[in-house]
Amino acid sequence: MELSGSTIVPYPRDVVWQSLFDAETMRRSISGCTELEWISENELQGKIKKKFGPIKATFPLNLSVSDVVQFESYTMQGSSKGGSFGYVNGEARFNLVDIDEDCEFFYEAEVKMGGKLAQIGSRLMSSAAKKIVGDFFEALLAEIESQNSPETDEEKEPD
Repeated sequence: MELSGSTIVPYPRDVVWQSLFDAETMRRSISGCTELEWISENELQGKIKKKFGPIKATFPLNLSVSDVVQFESYTMQGSSKGGSFGYVNGEARFNLVDIDEDCEFFYEAEVKMGGKLAQIGSRLMSSAAKKIVGDFFEALLAEIESQNSPETDEEKEPD
């Protein structure tokens, strides 16, 4: 299955980039992700709980980052094996482009799956994948907004 698209994020590219490399921000942005941490300079591990049709399971998540061009682009490979439920492997290329004061986030991904996950059917999996991507961007934007919103009067330190 192939996915591609883009979205405009109303923040500067460096702010978006930093969020993409912050494990806690990413954990909160990935639907169903219960754990995510950097285990080396270019590897993350975590767990994700998902339901695809009749299948509901917790999957270990292994991600690696390569081809990094700071503040511009990177490639992420991922794999997860859910025992008898099957597996998901994928690779995605991400590009960030300045548009005035905003950032356009482009992605292209190829995902392969096997086992019961593949038996569900490509139409159901394709619509689930599109929803996951949409939910990710919505949650990532909320995370960026909460981390970069101006302080209210109560939150400001006294002079």
